[in-house]
Amino acid sequence: IFWRDSMGCGSSKNVRGPKKRALLIIDVQNDFCPPSGSLKVTDGTEVIPVANLLRKELKWDLICHSQDWHPKDHISFASNNEGAKVFTEKKLPSGTMQVMWPDHCIQGSEGAKFHKDLVVEESDVIVQKGTHKNVDSYSAFFDNDHKTSTKMASILKENKITEVVILGLAYDFCVGFSALDAIGEGLKTTLVRDGSRSVNPGGETEKAMTEKLKKAGVMITTSGELIKNYKEEIEAAEKKEKAAAPESKAEAPKEKVDSTEVKADAPEAKSEAPKASEPMFVING
Repeated sequence: IFWRDSMGCGSSKNVRGPKKRALLIIDVQNDFCPPSGSLKVTDGTEVIPVANLLRKELKWDLICHSQDWHPKDHISFASNNEGAKVFTEKKLPSGTMQVMWPDHCIQGSEGAKFHKDLVVEESDVIVQKGTHKNVDSYSAFFDNDHKTSTKMASILKENKITEVVILGLAYDFCVGFSALDAIGEGLKTTLVRDGSRSVNPGGETEKAMTEKLKKAGVMITTSGELIKNYKEEIEAAEKKEKAAAPESKAEAPKEKVDSTEVKADAPEAKSEAPKASEPMFVING
């Protein structure tokens, strides 16, 4: 399901238990992936097996992808700012500071497409961001000026999502800012560290983002720990549900048998076992 400028909602696999969870996969696009992406993130393709594993191993109420979707004349491109150097900051006419990026994820381009190894199903929701030429959009929830929102928050609200798990590219920019905004929207937020990579691994932007995330209350974990904890939680919920369910004590009425008299010519009784109820068909997605 596509939501350009991000409208609508969709659903994926149902999570058992009282909580409703969404997996948010951030910007796993060709231009952010080595070896040939114009803004390739070091080891960026290593997040893909983690994203695919989480969607396979765990059940989700919703799976969303954010997708950078810039016009050619986007203000964040160094090529559109005379004298600007890539990866330096420039003050925009609005007064805000903006990192000058190489041209990337231009609408309709090969670089804007999701990486071929990333699993994307028809039931997934795709939220496109960075579509306005005069403002960048790191977060999957808001443009950087926080004046314009995508529809991510409303999609999650419509689906009654209470928790999100976030991973993708890049940790120190789009993934991190998406996690901060998710917390701001009142969602319990977990960031999968081995499912994210940074533009500046070990650099100041990575360190600063980690501090912001911890201060905001974002839980940072690994995919292994997440899978283990979620499965344990689901098992505990199932046991609690089973223990609370009343046991069925109804018994079929017993047939009276006269043991003192057997008539040889009496027609043989043909009793049929009650038919088992049809299995419930559960639709995921």
